[in-house]
Amino acid sequence: MVNRERRCDARQGVTCGRRRRRGAVSLALIALLAAGSATAADLNWVSAGGGAFNDPANWDGNVAPGAGDTVSFAANSNFTVTFAGGVTTDKASFSTTSGSNLVIDLGGHSWTVIPAADLVGFDAGIPLETPSLTLQGGGAIGVAGQTVLGGATIQGGTVLFGAAAGAISHRVTVSGNGSRWTLLGDLDVSYEGRAVTSVLSRDNALRILAGGAVEAVNASLSTGIVPDSPVLPGGQVRPVTALIDGLDSRLELSGSLVLAEANLVDVTNGARLVVGQDIDFQAGGVVTVTGGELTANGLAARNGRIVFNGGRVDLGGDVSIGANRVLGAGLLLSADHDLRIGGTTTIEAGRNVTIDGGAFRSGAIAGPGSFDFVSGRFELTQQDLVIGNGGLLGSALTLTSGRDIVVANDVVVDAGALFSPIGGGTLTAARIVNQGQVMLDGFASGLTVGSVVNAGLILGNGRLVAELDNQAGGEVRVSTGQFVQFTGAASNNDGALNVLGGAIEFGGSLVNGEAGVIAGRGTLITGGGLDNRGRVNLSGGITDVLGDVTNLANGQIIVSGGATVTFFDDLVHNGSEIRVSAGSSAVYFGTVSGAGPFTGNGTNFFEGQFSPGNSPTVTSFEGDVAFGAASTLVIELGGLLAGDEYDVIDVAGRATLGGTLRIDILGGHVPRVGDLYTFMLAGIGIDGAFDLVELPAIAGLAFLLNYGDDTLSLQVVASAVPLPAGVWLAALPFLLLVRRRRGA
Repeated sequence: MVNRERRCDARQGVTCGRRRRRGAVSLALIALLAAGSATAADLNWVSAGGGAFNDPANWDGNVAPGAGDTVSFAANSNFTVTFAGGVTTDKASFSTTSGSNLVIDLGGHSWTVIPAADLVGFDAGIPLETPSLTLQGGGAIGVAGQTVLGGATIQGGTVLFGAAAGAISHRVTVSGNGSRWTLLGDLDVSYEGRAVTSVLSRDNALRILAGGAVEAVNASLSTGIVPDSPVLPGGQVRPVTALIDGLDSRLELSGSLVLAEANLVDVTNGARLVVGQDIDFQAGGVVTVTGGELTANGLAARNGRIVFNGGRVDLGGDVSIGANRVLGAGLLLSADHDLRIGGTTTIEAGRNVTIDGGAFRSGAIAGPGSFDFVSGRFELTQQDLVIGNGGLLGSALTLTSGRDIVVANDVVVDAGALFSPIGGGTLTAARIVNQGQVMLDGFASGLTVGSVVNAGLILGNGRLVAELDNQAGGEVRVSTGQFVQFTGAASNNDGALNVLGGAIEFGGSLVNGEAGVIAGRGTLITGGGLDNRGRVNLSGGITDVLGDVTNLANGQIIVSGGATVTFFDDLVHNGSEIRVSAGSSAVYFGTVSGAGPFTGNGTNFFEGQFSPGNSPTVTSFEGDVAFGAASTLVIELGGLLAGDEYDVIDVAGRATLGGTLRIDILGGHVPRVGDLYTFMLAGIGIDGAFDLVELPAIAGLAFLLNYGDDTLSLQVVASAVPLPAGVWLAALPFLLLVRRRRGA
């Protein structure tokens, strides 16, 4: 059998067929041939009507191809070759004439073209719209050597693999979800250079459609020299073009894309071009993005353009906007435009970038040109956004509806500048650093930041998804009818929190530092509690405090000016004072403990549990004390030394009793008959009595509760009746002796 030889253009990189020599045939080989297989043979397809690949009748020599064989298909009509199972051969080549179409239908099977071999498909100059070679039927073709395809279509979920030797594409279409051409090497989209059809052969030399995919290391689009033809005069350089069109269609490169001449790449209708390294515009090439996505690590030679008609463009590195620049002399990002720059965007003098319904993300923005943000989404990933004179967005910024800003670092509001998140826009940032004024207007103000560092003024009504760091000189002001909420986990105040009839809420904890002042009237809510080292000044109205309060060393809580303050949760008082001035009152619904003093001539109402001190101590009240029906007074007895070994309440004013008295014996203390514990002193007098008394069980002992005019004591007496664990005065009066002493 004589093989065909094909003349090759070395510039186009076409791998040509080589003549194979047959070796001597041994007896064993004769046996294999008799069994229907061939060894190291050059086999040609002879069935013009198509048929099964593994049918010997379709091949010259009546032998079905196998490992080591070279197979050739020459088509001058339309026919289909089908596969009934997996096949391994050596080199495979295809040639067709005008108007013919050879279909390889894998039927879900695999065809392996073994190492150091090639797959060559080449047409004889037919128009692009009429494919000459079609690979379909699912399955996969694995090629270990170089792949050269022209006028070919991969469709129907078929996968074509190529080895590191790379591939040359003259006119190839990859179409349909699951259809893929994967190369371990580089892809050269080159020029076929045929007479008559030279224009057609360069246009869309590579087409990826309807969810198809091509994957390679590097790809280059090159040119060819047109021979003499009726269409174009000879000698012209004609750049090739590529089309990536349709949802999920993609050309994905782990390396670079080189546009060697004025090549054109169209990325449209949801398709993607992904370049792991740089796009190299060497001589005026153009990448047009119309509803598709372009992603590249950066730009090498920049002698070309990216025409951005819509979709997404994502470029790493720095980019300039200006005359003769890759992205053009100016940018208008309207709806359906999403531009992402990994480095710095430099806007040259006299040039402009406008966001009007689109999205723009950049590491930083520099240059003397102008930047306008009308609506859409704006992101800064490496640079602070400064609001102030000379700032990117001027000295006053409002988040009107449709304006969304994302800043990876800080939003800095300079002194004299104004930031107002009104109208439905949003801001997401690491921090807001405010030295000017932040005006909240509307509860859904759309601020999501890690923290707000405030040395200026925050006022208005709204939610900040952030922690507050209110520094010295900083003020948060909440007026009547307003509600400000900080949702962060831990906030701090070293400035002023002025609640002037409104409400302020902290979703987490709040630390009021030694220089911090919380002042006014209204509602203070702390989800994680308030630790007070500074001052809480409450005056002239009703104040509700929700959340646990810990009054630490030097901490002051002052209730004055006829105010009524209600603490709804637990309070630990180890600070310098809780002062309730004359005419004012404080109500405690939670558990109150600690050793700090209660100063002032007002009234402290206990409606929860009151446990004086952190261990036995003397707790003093300069004003009046009242224990409500729901209260529990806990007195600890650890010895006979008042204030050191058992609790004492020293009230300078009047004590009004009610609720429950509970006596706890501390470990190690054993009361004896005759022991006396005077645990309450009242300068003006004691009114009322406890409704219930809970006592410990001590065999052989009873307790005598002495109600004096200005003292309350407990005396241990002998009892012949064993005491149960708890004794209720109303139920067991014979176990608890009560004596009230009246003055003259």
